[in-house]
Amino acid sequence: MSLSPTVYVMRLILPSVDGLKGLDQVDVKGFLKDFNREAPLPMRLTVLLGSWAFILSPIVTLKIPLPVFLLSKKLQDEHCYRIALTRVYLLRQLMFAVKAVAGFCWGKCPEVRAQLDLKPYAPDTGGFRQ
Repeated sequence: MSLSPTVYVMRLILPSVDGLKGLDQVDVKGFLKDFNREAPLPMRLTVLLGSWAFILSPIVTLKIPLPVFLLSKKLQDEHCYRIALTRVYLLRQLMFAVKAVAGFCWGKCPEVRAQLDLKPYAPDTGGFRQ
């Protein structure tokens, strides 16, 4: 796994499907660079912890003691499905945080917005930081 854990997990969670761009075709690294600079520390830590929890939790969801990057594509997809439904509340909430940030990244992408017939967002003025 040469990617950061968060990039890897976000690309697995929101892949391209039926011609619609997913995070495997979006600049996730650039988004996370801005996110890590601007988000509060607790949120950044939650996303990082959630990413590692996703990677290490196939033992919980699939009863397979391997990290997610050693699983087949079919098992990775099954893990993505099952982790969203896990009865382990903390794990489910960590995944919710990762999915929310992944959704922010996906929804901000101008190409994705164009595919959905939405106007791109205006450039960030940085106003809240002034």
